[in-house]
Amino acid sequence: MPKFLVFLLAACSLAAAGQTIQVAGSSEANMPREKAGATFKDPRFVAFLKHVTEGFKESCIPPDPANTKAKVTLPKIAKDAPLDAAGLASTWYEVVVPCSDVTSVTVHAEFTPLSGDRPLNLVLSLNQVFKR
Repeated sequence: MPKFLVFLLAACSLAAAGQTIQVAGSSEANMPREKAGATFKDPRFVAFLKHVTEGFKESCIPPDPANTKAKVTLPKIAKDAPLDAAGLASTWYEVVVPCSDVTSVTVHAEFTPLSGDRPLNLVLSLNQVFKR
């Protein structure tokens, strides 16, 4: 049952990711310490890692919030957009949390100016790559 729940969560997360992630070009950068710390302490993230640990017997350790590397996707705001549109624009951070040689958890964390340093949305997925 726990494995089914994790797969279901991952499938729903991937579907949600396809609907909500804005594309404006992304780059590799350090995630701000406060945002990384809030993401790794978020109850949704903690619960997901708990299910990965219990269901798949994997131990995933989040990176140090002070040195978290992320793929950053900045919002794409049209030049003719109203000035207050920037307050609603999302910045996405993609962080890979390694678990083992073949398993990792990918976190897509959405932040807006209105949500501050707390993630507005988290899209969590479990990745397993088996090599031949």
